Amino acid sequence: MKYALNPSPQNPSPQNPSPHGSHMKIISLVGENKKVLDVGCASGYIGEHLKKKGCSLVGIEIDKECAEIAKRAYEDVIIADVEKLEAISYPEHFFDVIIFADILEHLKNPSETLIKFKKYLKKDGAVIVSLPNIDRSRFASDSFSASLTMKRSVYLIEHT
Repeated sequence: MKYALNPSPQNPSPQNPSPHGSHMKIISLVGENKKVLDVGCASGYIGEHLKKKGCSLVGIEIDKECAEIAKRAYEDVIIADVEKLEAISYPEHFFDVIIFADILEHLKNPSETLIKFKKYLKKDGAVIVSLPNIDRSRFASDSFSASLTMKRSVYLIEHT
């Protein structure tokens, strides 16, 4: 997926332009001055807004071209396939927020990916998951829910 990083007051999230869309909800939920891991950061359109809120940003992106663009907003962008990535060079319990915006539906095993990154989340941290209009049955399954035992998680499911 190729995304342009051209937010403006009229179109704050070029890929999800509604001020009530999932990307703007994610931005509002993150808060200020947080350490954020954005898994599947694309070209950094969410990070561009979070940077303005004083957040420290690390992204993971499979597409090299998008990752290069995201580096304008993110302190670090790891170019990798999240399903093949064994570890990242950050300590456990480092991030206040981990974002999975419109990425889990592209993965073969989203539960495994969520579990893999859980160790990087602070004990009182939050995971924000955004899923587009998809069949949510596999995400609402007992095995998926049981794999997440976090105090605070936010799931945004966009209806179209």
